[in-house]
Amino acid sequence: MYCQNCQCQEVLAMRARSTFQSRVVWRTMLSFVSLCLCLLATANAQILQLNQGKVQGFEYKTAKGEVAEVFLNIPYASPPVGDLRFEKPRPLDAWNNVINGTVLGAACHPIVPEAVFTVWVRTSEDCLTLNIIKPKRKPPKSEVGFPILFWIHGGGYEMFSAVECGFESFANSYTNKGVIVVTIQYRLGVYGFFSTGDERMPGNLGLYDMAEALKVIQFRSYYSSSYYLVFVHSNAKNFGGDPSRITVWGESAGGAAAGQLILSPVTRDYVARSIEMSGSPWTSWAIGSRVVKNSLELAKISIPFEYDF
Repeated sequence: MYCQNCQCQEVLAMRARSTFQSRVVWRTMLSFVSLCLCLLATANAQILQLNQGKVQGFEYKTAKGEVAEVFLNIPYASPPVGDLRFEKPRPLDAWNNVINGTVLGAACHPIVPEAVFTVWVRTSEDCLTLNIIKPKRKPPKSEVGFPILFWIHGGGYEMFSAVECGFESFANSYTNKGVIVVTIQYRLGVYGFFSTGDERMPGNLGLYDMAEALKVIQFRSYYSSSYYLVFVHSNAKNFGGDPSRITVWGESAGGAAAGQLILSPVTRDYVARSIEMSGSPWTSWAIGSRVVKNSLELAKISIPFEYDF
């Protein structure tokens, strides 16, 4: 909006200052709330022992009085940065310290910054993380273990994140039902789906991220001194999870991805069911007939010298 009137300009300036101040106050309030949650989490600390190292989580009391154990921002692959950018996800190296799993991490970069719908969400290329929300109680003796819901967020493979989904609604909806929920993040847009259509850059890195997340996560809850296995791949039947009840579930692009994972030879042997909400692997936008064309056009714009594509 352009205005030569001085009074109009002053009003616009006041609005801009007001908007900025509101955002600062909002971010400050969120930081304070996060600090309070961290202090509360420390009082009821849960330690998740992964194959690669330990993660500290916290207990969350649901609206129905059930206690969930929550572990956030757990890396499941090496950061896809530097030489690993535009590469398939690589296994994660072990760590010696205890990772703070009490706060949500960064979202993957969307196609445009405006696609981040909330002001408090930060973005990063280092975003291949998952969150675990599980009942604190043990599974019934009559069952092999708790079933798993593997949640894939939507957004047209271009935006949104597991960070914006949070954990509260999953805990309130599924903990009392005896269901473990795992929410994941995957590379979006050009970072996750750039492709030349041949062996140089086959593409679908975002789908390979999802497949990497479908690996065994074994841990021990030292707080309750009992063993569990949060799994979304295999080898879980003796540790609290039921390998015959792994369900991939998503909405929109997440629904299409759920269908792709249950059909793919890379993952279909490890997934029992899929819930595909408002998405299907057969929809035109899920197949992406223009991906190669758009990728090559982007490459020509981005590379400032002549190159044979």
